[in-house]
Amino acid sequence: MSAMLRHAGYNVESTTSPADAVRWVHNGVAPELLLTGYIFCGTDGLELTRQIRVALPGLPVLMATTGAEQCSVDLAREGIHVLPKPFPSAALRNAIDAALLKPQAV
Repeated sequence: MSAMLRHAGYNVESTTSPADAVRWVHNGVAPELLLTGYIFCGTDGLELTRQIRVALPGLPVLMATTGAEQCSVDLAREGIHVLPKPFPSAALRNAIDAALLKPQAV
């Protein structure tokens, strides 16, 4: 996914774990958008979002998930944009653009 986003013109930084992402942000990295999945080993995308938003409260978040409709409703309440899996690359680009334009709840 990183290569496809770079090819589409986005600047991409990726980590190998949620803990690395949290460390990056707490060490001063300030992304324009957090693109994450919902399920990880040891944590989930919602917990990752909450940890990163401690340092960056207005950070737009786009979460890719295979979750049910209720999951999408719960994530939307947190100000998280949801992208249902699977998705074509055009849908990902559109979702990123929408997440970057919409003001975030804090």
